Amino acid sequence: MVEIGIIGIGQIVAGTLSLVLFLAQMETWFRDRRNRVALAFALAALGGVMVAGIEFALMKSSTPEEYGALIRWLHLPALLTIISLSVFIHLRYGGTQTWLLKVGIAGRTLAVLINFIVHPNVNYYEITSLGNGTLLGEQFAYPIGIVSPFSILAQGSLAVIVLYFVITAIESIRKSGFRSSVHLIAASTFFMVSALGTVVLFVWGPWKIPLITSIFVTTVLIVAGRDISHAAATAPELEGLVNEANKKLQASDSLIGLSRSVVAVALLTIERGAPEIKVSGAYYEIFGFDPSETVSLDGWIRRVHPDDRGEVRKQLGSLWSSRTKCDLEYRIELPEGGIRWVRSFIQVSMDQADSPMFQMAAIDITEQKETERNLHRISGRLIAVAEDERSNLARDLHDDLSQSLALISIRLELLSRSISDKDEELKGSIQEVVASVQSTAQDVHDLSRRLHPTKLRQLGLDRAIKSLCSEMNEAGKLEIATDFQEPLPVLNDDISLCIYRVVQESLQNIVKHADAERVDVKMKVLGNELCLEVSDDGSGFDHEAERHDGLLGLVSIDERVNYIDGNFELASEIGKGTVIKVRVPLSNPRDGEV
Repeated sequence: MVEIGIIGIGQIVAGTLSLVLFLAQMETWFRDRRNRVALAFALAALGGVMVAGIEFALMKSSTPEEYGALIRWLHLPALLTIISLSVFIHLRYGGTQTWLLKVGIAGRTLAVLINFIVHPNVNYYEITSLGNGTLLGEQFAYPIGIVSPFSILAQGSLAVIVLYFVITAIESIRKSGFRSSVHLIAASTFFMVSALGTVVLFVWGPWKIPLITSIFVTTVLIVAGRDISHAAATAPELEGLVNEANKKLQASDSLIGLSRSVVAVALLTIERGAPEIKVSGAYYEIFGFDPSETVSLDGWIRRVHPDDRGEVRKQLGSLWSSRTKCDLEYRIELPEGGIRWVRSFIQVSMDQADSPMFQMAAIDITEQKETERNLHRISGRLIAVAEDERSNLARDLHDDLSQSLALISIRLELLSRSISDKDEELKGSIQEVVASVQSTAQDVHDLSRRLHPTKLRQLGLDRAIKSLCSEMNEAGKLEIATDFQEPLPVLNDDISLCIYRVVQESLQNIVKHADAERVDVKMKVLGNELCLEVSDDGSGFDHEAERHDGLLGLVSIDERVNYIDGNFELASEIGKGTVIKVRVPLSNPRDGEV
C-alpha cells in the first residue's frame, strides 16, 4: 500500500483544483468556441492535472528505468502548461516584449524534442540508481546519475519566459497600478519562478527534494478564483450602475438623435481575446452589416479593403502594447459591391477588470474623399492648362519676340557700319544699344526655356534634370550632386514634366530660402514606382507652421504630384535641412483622360 504524506496530499489537492478549473473553463469555451482566453487557461489547468499525477508517481518510483521514463513523459504536460499559461497571460494582458515569449517557448519545445531523442531523458545521461529521502514526513525517491547538459536548455528557456512575465507585470503596474490584473500576472510569475527553482534544485542542487511544481499552480488557481468570486460579488453593483447609466442615456436620447442627424458615428468596443465586439450608433449602417449578424473582430477586419487590411492590423497590434491613440483612414468593401471610405479614432483603455480594450468611433468620409478627388482633378486640369499656356507663350517668345530682337540687332549692326569712323560717339552709342538688345534677346530665350523646357523632350528626363543642375552649378549658386538609376524607363509626358517641375521648384526654393551649400538629387525605380529625393543641408524650417501657412511652392508640388496619383512627403527640421520625397506610378492612370 502506498503511503501518502503532506506533499502527496498537496499534489492530489493541486491536481484536483486543476481538474475543476479545466472543466469550468472548457464549459466556457464550449459555449463560445472563439474564446481563446478560456481555452488557453483550460489547457494550462489540464497540464497541471497531468503534472501532479506524474510527480506523485515519481516520488513512489522503485527502479531507475521507471524513474527515467516518468521524467521523459513529464516534459509533455509541463510544456502544455507552460505554453498555455504564457498564451493566456499574453492574450489577457499583452506585453511589449513578445520576442522573449517566442524565444522561451521555442527553447522549451526544442528541449522536449531532444528529450525524446536522447536516453533516458533530457535531464540525465544515465540514472544509475535511486536514493530515498524524507521531506515533511513524506518518503520520496530521487535519482542518482549523470546530469545531461541539455537540461540547461529546458531551464534556461523557462527563465526567459519568467523574465517576460516579470516585464509584463511591471508594465501593468506602471499603466494601471497594483490592482487585480497585476495580481494574476504576479501569481503566474511566482508559479514559474518556483517551478524553475524546484527543477534546478532537483537536478543540480546539493539538497535532494522531490519534484513538487504542481503544488505551485495552486497560487494561480487561488488568484483566478478570487477574481471569479470578485466578479460574482460585484455583479449586482454593476447591474445597478448599468441601470443608472441607461436612465441617463434615455434622458439624452434627443441630443443623441440630433447629433446622428448631423453626422453618423459608429461606436465599437473591442475587448482583448473576446469573441465578439460591442457596437452601437451607426455601426451597421456605415460598415454594411446586417443587424442580425454576429459582430466579431475578424468579421470587421475582413470588411476592410485588402490593400488597407495590413496597415489596419499593424496599427491595432501596436496599440495593444503602446496604449496610445491613433487616427486611421481606410476603405471597406460593401456586401453589395462598391467602396466606402471610413475614418476611425481609436484608443486603448482599461475595463473594470483592468484588461485592455479598444474604443473606436468611426465616421463615413466617402463624400469628403470624393470632394478631395474632384478638387485634385480640377487642380490637375488647371496645371495642365497652365502648362499648355506656358508652352504657347514660350513658342511665341521664341518664334516672334526673339526673332524680332535678332532682326533689330542685325539692323543696328548694319547701321553702325554705315556710319563714318569720324563719328565715334554715335557709333559707340549704337554698339551699346546692340549689346542691350542682344542681352534682352538672351533673357527672352532663357525665359522661354524656363516656361517650357524643350530639353525635356529632346534629351529625356534624366539628362534634362542633370542639365538644369549643371547650369545652377556653373552659376555658383549651389553645389548639386545627382545620382540617377540608369537607364530610366520610358516615361510619358505628364510624369516627366511633373518630376522636372518638382526638381525645378525645389531648387528655386532652396536658392531663395534654405541658405544651403549642397544639394543631392536622387532618382531610381522601385517596383512600379519612380522615386525622387531632393535633400539639402540648409537651415530647414518648421514644417507644420509652413503647412498651415500654405507655402505656394509646396502647394504647387503637392498638386502636381497628386494629379498623376503620386505621393509627396516632406521632412524638415530647423538647422538640419530639408528632404523632399516623391513617388509616382510609372504608368499614369490618367492617360486617356479627357
